[in-house]
Amino acid sequence: DTPGTPAAAGKTPASEPESPAAPSPLVGGAAARVAPPELIASTRVAPVYPERARRFRHRCRVTVELLIDTSGAVREAKVLEETIRGFGFGREAVRAVRQWRYTPARVDGRPVEYREKVVINFVP
Repeated sequence: DTPGTPAAAGKTPASEPESPAAPSPLVGGAAARVAPPELIASTRVAPVYPERARRFRHRCRVTVELLIDTSGAVREAKVLEETIRGFGFGREAVRAVRQWRYTPARVDGRPVEYREKVVINFVP
């Protein structure tokens, strides 16, 4: 279960996420040809900068692990790391990425489930 590379921008500015390490399909086989999922740009919902954090003007980096199903929908989204807790950054990151859609990952031409990590940077 390892990472990949989609992007998000903030509605009330949250910057572009970083691209962590290499992605991983949830199938075995060393000789398999893997085509990672690609974010469908028109579905890229920007996370909202939490109102609760606005007066403090905090910056926050949130790492979210996604499980992308065989249709390209985000079936699970789990916060792995949040540099500042208690202000709702993780909740807003998950709320946004759950709406994203991808072209499905494929192994030897067949759609497969895929785990990917996304890093979202919130900037006031």
